Amino acid sequence: MITATLRGHDDINWSAAFSPAGRTLASTSDMVGLVWDVAAARKSQQTIFLPVGPGDPGKF
Repeated sequence: MITATLRGHDDINWSAAFSPAGRTLASTSDMVGLVWDVAAARKSQQTIFLPVGPGDPGKF
């Protein structure tokens, strides 16, 4: 098993999900969703989300 620490969120990570092929990981914090290249253990792109409502984290 291979493990790595992915650093990129400035706040608590609310959720994470792998792509069906397992090559990509998407993770969210309060207002930021990050997409990761799993093999390289690095961010592949960043998307900013606006909150949906008061206190509601951004959603994919």
